[in-house]
Amino acid sequence: MISSAGYNRSRQDLIVAAITSNMRRRLFGDYIVADWTSAGLLLPSIVTGILRTIKQTMVERRLGRMADAEMQIFGRLLRRAVRLSRCQLYRERLLRLAAFRRRARRHLGET
Repeated sequence: MISSAGYNRSRQDLIVAAITSNMRRRLFGDYIVADWTSAGLLLPSIVTGILRTIKQTMVERRLGRMADAEMQIFGRLLRRAVRLSRCQLYRERLLRLAAFRRRARRHLGET
């Protein structure tokens, strides 16, 4: 599961990345899990750039968890795969903040 806690609380679905033990087929956007045993995986594995949404009710149990450092590396690979750079993410946040401030000013001006 790669979706955030906020996303998971506000929706009925989760965002997940596919995992494979086929180590011969690493493609752009894929990440080789370095510490696969600590992550709870049975075999050396690759987290792929293949993303899906699934209903939360479909999840019976958590199979494992990658270390935060490895999740950050996978996140960087994923951002490159979908053309989202940190600058773009910050720009989007700034645009949302500016829109919020405009709405707040209008609301305060009307009351």
